[in-house]
Amino acid sequence: MGTQSTRGTYPEQFYPNTEILGEQELRITALGTGRPFLRRSQANASWLIELGNEDKFVFDFGFGSQMNFTALEIPYGDINAYFATHLHTDHVGDFGQVWVGSWAGGRLKPLEVYGPSGPEPKYGFKYFCEKQLESYVWDRDTRGGGLPAAAEGPDPDRSPERARQEGHRRPADHVRLPRGAAAAGGTACRGRGPGW
Repeated sequence: MGTQSTRGTYPEQFYPNTEILGEQELRITALGTGRPFLRRSQANASWLIELGNEDKFVFDFGFGSQMNFTALEIPYGDINAYFATHLHTDHVGDFGQVWVGSWAGGRLKPLEVYGPSGPEPKYGFKYFCEKQLESYVWDRDTRGGGLPAAAEGPDPDRSPERARQEGHRRPADHVRLPRGAAAAGGTACRGRGPGW
């Protein structure tokens, strides 16, 4: 269904996966803008960032936001990385869907997730991730080893020293959850940050 109305070279209506971005363009799609109190038709915070070079990132993944992502029919494997701005549930409540749902939805590469390291390990994304993965042990174990559980080592290029050189006050935790089965005896998450 077309429209005669346009804004420059763009049609008046946006239909997901139909509009090609120019090399120097980006598109920001609100997957959720809700506040901490859930509403039937408004998901918690989440933003899809699409770049003209075809990179795609999701910033925050609050409760309900992944239903809106799925509705866009963008393959999970097309997402380069997920970023959590902070660890309130209205910003990370759909972690299980990001992890399990993206795998069940066809993600074949490791899941790249980043989050704040926190002033103490228990306030950091690495700890959050470990505890989330522990809470899904039944789900993971009953899938016959097909659900990724162990994380690969941290990205050596995201060391605290490099983060400081790049102007970040505190390095982000980087957690890489592989697509394949869990390594025997592997830890759920590894990351970089103060104290690890």
